[in-house]
Amino acid sequence: MTYIRERWKEPLAAFTKECMLDSRVKPRILDDSYDSPNLPDDAAWKCQIRCYGEKLKMLNATGGVDAQRWSDLFEYLDLPLAQKCAEIQESDVCEKAFLMVQCVEDELSKRYPP
Repeated sequence: MTYIRERWKEPLAAFTKECMLDSRVKPRILDDSYDSPNLPDDAAWKCQIRCYGEKLKMLNATGGVDAQRWSDLFEYLDLPLAQKCAEIQESDVCEKAFLMVQCVEDELSKRYPP
């Protein structure tokens, strides 16, 4: 999964600093999110994901998801998987963003084992 996560850095790069200011995520946690086998269970990092989603116009402030846009932006993420993971019901948008990414990671780790 670390290779796939590295590939996902590109669409996020333009918003990393802005989202770090918004979420207040620690740089170490952000770096670890690409290198660690597990996603960080950190509130600020979850809001970093939310910020990315909003900036990329695939997630809105109320948790609505544009699954087509999401799958178009990220390699290895096909539309059926994006649609499945977008259906997660969670009122906290930061938590929803995290759960959506975790859903994708869980499925892709089955498709592309280490």
